[in-house]
Amino acid sequence: MSLSAAELAHARHQLEQALSGLRDELESHRTHHTDGGVHIRTHRDETDDDAVVEALNQQDIHAVQRGAHALAEVQAALARLSAGTYGQC
Repeated sequence: MSLSAAELAHARHQLEQALSGLRDELESHRTHHTDGGVHIRTHRDETDDDAVVEALNQQDIHAVQRGAHALAEVQAALARLSAGTYGQC
């Protein structure tokens, strides 16, 4: 069963919104340095407790990994939409 043009347009809109949200989420975990690099932010300035800093940093790393995976999935779905294969089993 093929999706209608309206269903495909709705799916594209939803995926583009998800893509934007994921990009924003990933950006929130980054810091931009004067050396031109982009790094995951650290929590060193929030506490002197090394264990807490490490735990918070690990949470951010895992959030970035999950976000990157989700971003790739959404991009792949958008590519299937463009190729005309979205929604086909």
